[in-house]
Order: sequence, then structure tokens, then C-alpha cells
Amino acid sequence: MADVYPTYGKSRTLAQIAATQTFIRLHTTMQERVKEVMVAAGGKVGLGQGFRSFEDQKKLFLANYVPDPSGERVWEGKRWRHARANPASPPGNSMHELGLAADLVGDLKWVAANAGRFELKTFASVNDEPWHVQPVELPNGRTEYERRGSLWTRSEPVAETLPEAVVPGATGPAVRRLQDQLIRLGLISATDGNRDGVYGPATQEVVRQFQQANGLVVDAKVGPQTWRALLAGTKG
Repeated sequence: MADVYPTYGKSRTLAQIAATQTFIRLHTTMQERVKEVMVAAGGKVGLGQGFRSFEDQKKLFLANYVPDPSGERVWEGKRWRHARANPASPPGNSMHELGLAADLVGDLKWVAANAGRFELKTFASVNDEPWHVQPVELPNGRTEYERRGSLWTRSEPVAETLPEAVVPGATGPAVRRLQDQLIRLGLISATDGNRDGVYGPATQEVVRQFQQANGLVVDAKVGPQTWRALLAGTKG
């Protein structure tokens, strides 16, 4: 597994990408497929953007389209012409807003050659967007997707559920969950002492090292970001 993956900004670890809202709010099946693509590409491919809110989509659309009576897009009773940079659907019409599309970055030739292995299709020949991927089972457009009855039973992302936060000195089930995950990742050994439900100094140091390796706040507190990184399965 690669250490870091490209994004729209600086390169990030898989755990850091998995902790972003644009990834978290993707449909869970898209999360799995996008993650599989990144890992299989060995660090040559990363996530630029996944989920976009209505407001995000509106900003993107207005940044790239201008009103034009002969324009190809229709939104708010007007026609709009593509004038700059990237094509974009009008707000309320994008699969990104349902968590069912992702824009990848990096080696897009690799994406074109391999996306099908992960049940994703690219839009290189649709809107000249080789970075854009969607599930192969679904229609390309949101209008058709919704006309068919929103084919996936959960088209909207659900609220994430993370284990209870763990702080130094804590005891109980959340600590045991933490210990089990650290054992699964090979960061501590599978001994009775490491399954005692007590968050002691030795385990705290392991968590600090994990946080340091994954670009997180190094405080030994296992809050949402650290839980997301641990559950993403990254060893750091």
C-alpha cells in the first residue's frame, strides 16, 4: 500500500482522505470502490472530490458557465454556456450531490484502463471528463437515475457512526474496541493485557505514533478523526 495519494492540494495518506467530508459523505459503495482504485494504483491515483453539496455545486457551476440564450445548459429558467475550465451540471442535477460520483486525480490513463475492474465507469467519452467516475450499474445522469426510482436503496449518505471517544486513562467497551483495532492493524500484540479495556501509557504512545504517521493531531485522544483513520485500515 502506498504511503500517500494525490489530491487537489497536497498529497495525503489514505487515512487523511478517508477523514474528509467529501469522502465520508460518498455513498458507502462508492467509498469502497474509490478506495480500492487508489490502493490498486499504488499511489498514482487519488481523490480530488467526491460528495458536493448543493451550494458547492452552485459555486462550481457559476464559476464555469455564463448566461447565453443559445447555451447548452438550462438552470433557473435560463440557458447557460460553458465558458471556463471544467464542465459541470447545474446545482440539483449532479450525481456528486447524491454521493454517487467522484473526481479522481493523478494517472488518469491508469484510471481509464482499470476503472472497470472496480465497477466504475469514466466520463472521458461522455463530457470529456476522464477524471469523473460513477458506478457502472447506474445511469449517467441524475434525472434518469431519479426517473427510474433512485435505483440504489440509499442514494443519500447516512450520518456516520463512530465509536465513543477515548481519552487517556479511560476504561470500558470503547477502549476494548480501540485495542481490538490496534491489534488488527498489527500495532500492538494480541495479549490479554492488550485487551483489558484500560487505556494506559503504552497504548497511548502507540496511538500518538499512529497520529503522527497519519498527519493527525498528536494528543493520544481518539476522537472522530483518529477513529476514522484507524477504521480506514491504515497502519501508518
